[in-house]
Amino acid sequence: MREMIRRMLGSEIPIITWVTPSGARAASAGVFITMAGDVAAMAPGTNIGAATPINMQGPMDSTLARKVTNDASAFARTLAAQRGRNGEWAEQAVRQAVSVSETEALKLRVVDLDRRHPSRADRQGRWPLLAARGTDPPARNQGPAERPHRARAEAALLGQLADPNIAYILLMLGFYGLMFELQNPGAILPGVVGGSA
Repeated sequence: MREMIRRMLGSEIPIITWVTPSGARAASAGVFITMAGDVAAMAPGTNIGAATPINMQGPMDSTLARKVTNDASAFARTLAAQRGRNGEWAEQAVRQAVSVSETEALKLRVVDLDRRHPSRADRQGRWPLLAARGTDPPARNQGPAERPHRARAEAALLGQLADPNIAYILLMLGFYGLMFELQNPGAILPGVVGGSA
């Protein structure tokens, strides 16, 4: 979670965090990730909260529990302050495990939008909100800018090999190549081709 948030805070591109679909929740680490977004939105029928740290390996002693809780609440307050949100509520979410619905979250300034589609935020005047936080809105208030991303060569190759048709052909080549090598020891080429495939 902390690594994700570190990357979000260092991003040059504004990030919208969105709790969706209806019935979903941002709990525990989800609270911190939602708070880290430049714009935080929640779909109708969602909730956020209950970020009290727990130990999956068993109970913590009182000193360790206090230490972890204090650290998490300071982190939540810091995130909230950095994004102009309600730091007091963020601390309560950690210390008292409070949760709120999307309408309450909007009233308490936990999130910025209560929308079904936060991608429409630019058309609803939310980019000035980003500018007020020190983030330059992309394309002079014309909405989000698209930046194409090219996969690295090995990722592109693996993507091609993962195609079910290609994978099936490789599986058959591998099977028959190894079978031929086992039936005719010393042929070498079928074994190499089968093992590679």
